[in-house]
Amino acid sequence: MIIQIIIMIFTIGSAYYDSDKSIANHNSRFIFRAVIVGVLSLIEYTNHPLSIVLNSAIFYALFDYSYNIFRGNDFFYIGNTATIDRLWRRFGGSRSQLTFKLIMVLIGSFLYFNH
Repeated sequence: MIIQIIIMIFTIGSAYYDSDKSIANHNSRFIFRAVIVGVLSLIEYTNHPLSIVLNSAIFYALFDYSYNIFRGNDFFYIGNTATIDRLWRRFGGSRSQLTFKLIMVLIGSFLYFNH
């Protein structure tokens, strides 16, 4: 669980770092953060080979909401810039997004704790 705590801190820190920036292209940040989550997941690979699922879900679940808090937006605000945000706006909005994120964390937790 230490890795998951580190990922939570990294996620909240990433959201804080981005909170005062207007970012048109999210690709470089996505790649950098995916590599960090992947490397942290590799650290515990021998004990939990599916930790990447939980760790990715934690990052995905926390980032947007933390970012919204730091920006002063509504907690469930969905942006207009990122491709994934535009998709969420088109297909279900904030309730669907929250449901999906919770399901991913539950699936990741199940795989992590039942391996």
